[in-house]
Amino acid sequence: MVTNIFLWMMRITPPYSFKQEQIEEELLFIPEGGIPGIHVLTMEGQVLALELPQTVDMEIVDTSPGIKGASASARTKPAGMSTGLSIQVPEYLSNGDRIRIHIAERRYMGRAD
Repeated sequence: MVTNIFLWMMRITPPYSFKQEQIEEELLFIPEGGIPGIHVLTMEGQVLALELPQTVDMEIVDTSPGIKGASASARTKPAGMSTGLSIQVPEYLSNGDRIRIHIAERRYMGRAD
C-alpha cells in the first residue's frame, strides 16, 4: 500500500506531496507538529528531497528508568522517540526527558533547552 505524506511549509501553498518510501528516514526525525528548518529541494518544479536541520529536539517515550548517580558514567541505554526513532542515551535519562539529537549521526547531543 502506498501512503502519501503531505508537508505544509509556512507561506507555501499547496502542500508538497511525498510517497512515504521517499522520506521514510526523514520521518523518524519529524515529530507530530513538525520542526523548524525543513527545506524542500526542488528542480524545475520537481520535488527531489527533504533537507532537515542538523539537530532536532525530541522527547523520550520508551526507555528503562533513569539510574540515580549515573551521570558520571559513560554507559548508555536505548531510548525510543514517538516517531519510532531509537538511539543510545546516557543511563540517567528517563521517559519524558527532552533531548537534542544530531540527525546525520543519529547521536544524542545533550538535553534540549
